[in-house]
Parts: sequence; structure tokens; C-alpha cells
Amino acid sequence: MDSWVPWSICQCCTPFGSCDSGHRDTFDRPYAAIGVLDELPEVNLLVAKYLVKFLQLIGDPRYQPVTKMNISNLAMVFAPSFLRCPSDNPLTILANSRLEQAYLKTLINYLEE
Repeated sequence: MDSWVPWSICQCCTPFGSCDSGHRDTFDRPYAAIGVLDELPEVNLLVAKYLVKFLQLIGDPRYQPVTKMNISNLAMVFAPSFLRCPSDNPLTILANSRLEQAYLKTLINYLEE
């Protein structure tokens, strides 16, 4: 199963990727993390923005007593659908999963519209 963000763009979301567009530190620079979304095909961009807005709503502190999900938990659960490393190496997948979570958490915290 593919993620919403194609791997060619996912590489821009983690320091382990080989991205030429300079987005390797996206979770340290929110504007760069959000800028990566502009590289998505239009349908993927719309789905990604919708998903992030939905996660922002669910992660709102007002609803956490009901949902029991903070932004970190939401990023952990949804990052594999949002970004997915195609490697078969478990160590690479584990290392990337933390970075993919950090990237999604950045989008949840900073994406506005």
C-alpha cells in the first residue's frame, strides 16, 4: 500500500532522504515542512491537507479527555499512512518512522489555512 505522499517527496521529509530541494530539516523549520506539500499532485495535496486539518481537530486539547489522543499519539498512528519508507530493512524503517512522526507532528502543529 502506498502512502499519501509519494516516496520521491517523502525523502524530503527526513534527514535520511536524498532530496535536492533542501527540505531535510523540515521538522525544525515548519515553513519548509509545509512547503514540501506543494510538491504533491493536486489530489494528494487536498487529501493531505484534509487529513492534517482533521488531526488538528481531533488533537485539540479540548477533545483530548474524550479522544485520549494528543498530537504525538495522532502522529504515531497516522504517520505510516501519510509517509512510508519503502525499505525492507527493519532498522531503516524504525529510524524513518520516528522522523516521519516528527514531520506529521510538525504539519499538525503548524499547517494553517
